[in-house]
Amino acid sequence: MSEIAAEGLPIEGDLTWLIARSPKDFAEKLSRLLTDEEWNEKMLVLAAKLIEKMFSEKIMIMQLKRALE
Repeated sequence: MSEIAAEGLPIEGDLTWLIARSPKDFAEKLSRLLTDEEWNEKMLVLAAKLIEKMFSEKIMIMQLKRALE
């Protein structure tokens, strides 16, 4: 993803690798994700953990309740 796409997302650790800072960087990262199955799986697991931690239904309900109090 571009730096603009990543803006505001709670991306940390190894997931920061996904942020491309140039068109060449974007192409290289995409190529690796398409050809390196082990790396792709690692990124998938990390992203799924982040989504569960930050955006699960339970978390969203809790945040909405706080916002409406």
